[in-house]
Amino acid sequence: MTTQTSDPWAAIDAASDPVRHALRLARLNESARGGRRMGAEVRSVVDRSWQRSAAAGVDPDLARPRAPLQADVLERRRRTHPLAVVRPTLARVLTDLTSSAPHVFALSDARGMLLWVDGSDEAVERAGGEMAFEAGSDWSERAAGTNAVGTALVEEHAVQIFSAEHFRPAVHGWTCSASPIRCPETGEILGVLDATADLRTVDPRTLPYLVGATRAAERVLRGQAERRDLRLRALVRQRPAGAPRPELALSPLGRIVPVEHPGARSGLGSSGDAGDPTRRWRLPQPPPEGGPIRLPDGRMGHAEPAGGDGFLVYADHATSRPRPVVSLELLGTHSPLARKREGAQPLSRGHAEILALLVHAPGGLTAERLAVLLHGDRANPGTARAACSRLRTRLPGVVLTRPYRLAPGIGSDLRETQQHLRGGDLSSAVELYRGPLLPDSAAPGVREIADDLHAELRGALLEAGDAEALAAWCATPHGSDDLLAAEALVKALPHGDPRRGAAAGRIASLRRRLGIGWSPATAETRGPKG
Repeated sequence: MTTQTSDPWAAIDAASDPVRHALRLARLNESARGGRRMGAEVRSVVDRSWQRSAAAGVDPDLARPRAPLQADVLERRRRTHPLAVVRPTLARVLTDLTSSAPHVFALSDARGMLLWVDGSDEAVERAGGEMAFEAGSDWSERAAGTNAVGTALVEEHAVQIFSAEHFRPAVHGWTCSASPIRCPETGEILGVLDATADLRTVDPRTLPYLVGATRAAERVLRGQAERRDLRLRALVRQRPAGAPRPELALSPLGRIVPVEHPGARSGLGSSGDAGDPTRRWRLPQPPPEGGPIRLPDGRMGHAEPAGGDGFLVYADHATSRPRPVVSLELLGTHSPLARKREGAQPLSRGHAEILALLVHAPGGLTAERLAVLLHGDRANPGTARAACSRLRTRLPGVVLTRPYRLAPGIGSDLRETQQHLRGGDLSSAVELYRGPLLPDSAAPGVREIADDLHAELRGALLEAGDAEALAAWCATPHGSDDLLAAEALVKALPHGDPRRGAAAGRIASLRRRLGIGWSPATAETRGPKG
């Protein structure tokens, strides 16, 4: 019979001999791998997992489940994973557990991939050597068989897996406890927190301790969601005069955030749940750049990004998006403008630089970061704050604070060009791109954006070979001397198109100016033969 515990998810009670129990489990494990069902001889959660592991074809003699992720891929997943923010909290909460025995702590994603593995140096090294328990490795049940991480994900419950309860013998020297961490907004599992140690240190109290740690992590995520909600509501309150009123706000995951203003539709929230980020009323998650979305009442709307905090959703009237309250003209001009409904307002170079940097960083910038992007090594956050204060006085309602960011309803030729370029609409991107961003600017952050945009647009044109977009580019002041673009245009235009001959003549002129002769490799650029 199985060793009885008061908690069916814990592996052993405090009075049991862990070594004796491990030996007994090893015999049962061998029988189970031979195809025998264990029934009441092992815990039901273990028996279910053994059956799943066998059905998935897991090789019990496999030392390493799968090759780990490459370092650059792992780093990208870490940067974007929502559990990255809870690691400091978990490190503090788990301190008491580390004092009882050397532990390895792991955080996985929702598929069982270990993103972070920390803990005692000795235990981490041993776990990596004995069972390939390391960052970037796959510990889902389908890859690694019965184990605390994978089984917790399948069962959607905290679980302790002890010694030979693990499907593979390579893991029999360990006891592991794992607890899922759920998204407070959706209830979906984001990943699993695992604590692994030598089998002789098994303790049934580890599992509830770990569950408490995951609840602390979920409180951090809940607080993060609540702060985002507050910033979204502040955006609605601080919108510029005359700006359209959003129908509703959405979290980044598509959860409806009640904005509590007279124009909000009934049924979208009440004072009783306004501050509760666990509300399950959701719309389909918009893409990061926003886009069309259907409102709860069936009308169509458009989601506008709100600086990384979510989206403001405006109802479409006559299927058109709300016009920007302020439109910034920053490309190819020595006289940048802020166009408003009542007319155009000139911008100083310094103010235009700040606005360009904020357009490029929709999530906002701190004064410290803004100062570096404006002045490089001579950065002074105080100077940046003063400049932003003057800009906010000059253009009320355009720049918000903490961090500095643009208010909803602010458009710009820079942002529109970037959106068309990334959406593959090269003709529209070329039409909007009147030249490099703020050509008079010496601000390092502005110069980097300008150089990147120019190179990205030019590279996309050369790669796509779109004749119309190339022709438009070569007709601009910034594209007229582009030899490679002219050569690409000749190749893209059909024989007989008069623009082909004109482009060939332009190529000859540019080559003479540059001192480049003709060669057989470039004979195609001579144009049509008579």
